[in-house]
Amino acid sequence: GNPPPTTFKEFKLAAALRIQDALLSLLAVGDLFDEISGLPIGKNYAEMLALYQAHLNKYVLSKVEANHAIDGSKIPLFDCRFVPGFGFNVNRSLTVWTSMSNYFWISTVLLRFSEIMQEKGWMGAVTYHLECTELFSFTPFFHEMGLPVVDGVNGVLIASRSTDAPMRFVNFKQENHEPPTPSAMVADLPEDSDVSYYRDLSLPLRTTTQDGEVYNNSLGACGTLMAADAVRWKKI
Repeated sequence: GNPPPTTFKEFKLAAALRIQDALLSLLAVGDLFDEISGLPIGKNYAEMLALYQAHLNKYVLSKVEANHAIDGSKIPLFDCRFVPGFGFNVNRSLTVWTSMSNYFWISTVLLRFSEIMQEKGWMGAVTYHLECTELFSFTPFFHEMGLPVVDGVNGVLIASRSTDAPMRFVNFKQENHEPPTPSAMVADLPEDSDVSYYRDLSLPLRTTTQDGEVYNNSLGACGTLMAADAVRWKKI
């Protein structure tokens, strides 16, 4: 593949090319499951990915010997690699933004996966562990949906309570963007010169206030769909 970007300018160009590559890839996909007709986009994409992961657990993970607990049966695996907004970002050490669309995608695909696994009798009642640290901000969301969830960050917090110095997280509170959100540190690594470090105003750090605004700005596009998902989650 192409070498990773070494400057912020190259990083932004790579993001644009990612969108183009994703669209071309969708056009090249044929029929993968009998249950799906047409291009795997929207609802069809969620169905395709959920079916794929269900079959992966039933016919691969549950059939092979492993030295870990994920056996595809008692402890099935749901891989976020191809969930829109997740896998590519984590693979490239990028952040997973808390846009409403990302909440929608992980909810609708994981929900359909859970439904398929339970409909086929491949899984019973479920509690999910969100292993990746980029997923911990979605834990309260799933709690609101009624799904028992634990993640790596609050797992550490729980474990710390058995020590004489339990951890405590403090919220970075803002009002009308005050205090201002710090910009992230950027490192340009050009091959023909020394590395340079700087901050760019177009790349702010994540804060609970900013993430909440990103979520609310996209709420109208997916809010109705999420309300329907919430009803279905109550049956899992």
